Amino acid sequence: MRLPELNIVEQGVWSPPYVPEKTPLRFVLYYELEIHHESDVKSIINGESIDCFDGLVTLAKPGDLRYSSRPKERIFKRDFVRFEVVGDPHGVCARLLKNIPSFFVLDDRLEMLWREFSDCYNSVGDEIKRTEAYMKLFLILVYLSEKGGDDVRRAKPPSPHQQALFEAIRLMRDRLDQPLSIGDIAGAIGYSPSHFNHLFKQYTRTTPYAYYTSLRMAEARRLLSLTAMTVSQISDALAFGNVSKFSYAFRSYYRMTPGQFRAAYRQSMAKE
Repeated sequence: MRLPELNIVEQGVWSPPYVPEKTPLRFVLYYELEIHHESDVKSIINGESIDCFDGLVTLAKPGDLRYSSRPKERIFKRDFVRFEVVGDPHGVCARLLKNIPSFFVLDDRLEMLWREFSDCYNSVGDEIKRTEAYMKLFLILVYLSEKGGDDVRRAKPPSPHQQALFEAIRLMRDRLDQPLSIGDIAGAIGYSPSHFNHLFKQYTRTTPYAYYTSLRMAEARRLLSLTAMTVSQISDALAFGNVSKFSYAFRSYYRMTPGQFRAAYRQSMAKE
């Protein structure tokens, strides 16, 4: 049997120096598996709220709406992995993930599997270990899909409107290289522009245009940081039409030009 292909988007420990009392409500774009190490914090997925504690494990799935809330000065610390299933949306891995609860308690078996996965994934320069990490993640998913008992809970599934808006966000993300209008996006999911705009603001507290702009700006940051593409090439890749328009949008969003951002990023990397 051929194993499903997993793409690990990001893995590590999230412990930011500052987190607002309520993180922004957002659509989940990838699977997000987290082990919590904080207390007096609430994690909310699709309106289902649970009190966090050291050893709480959560799984948010693409299309879920989530946010966290906390008292002032309460520290956040979470081990996490964000991943997607590539080319097999209805296969073995999808069935496993469908069975995994939203909230459950860390146990010795999962803790061991997570430690092995993290050690393999963070073996810099060792491609064999990195490949082994993907196998370890798959074993984690198999184990979690079989997990039951009183310590598990499931969040409500996304509503039909929520699923449609997620498809719109996925369309935005997949077509950053094309000039999309709000009418184009609304039409793709069968909504009128006005109805789409109203629902999007209701669910995300922002407009579709602002959200699409945030995706394009995040991709611009990534390309400036991790590639040797010129500013002109990035402008073309993100369908801005010309460099001046791209530079103006980037400066308005980040308060610095693309060139200044790249220089600052390289300087910070050189210090490490």
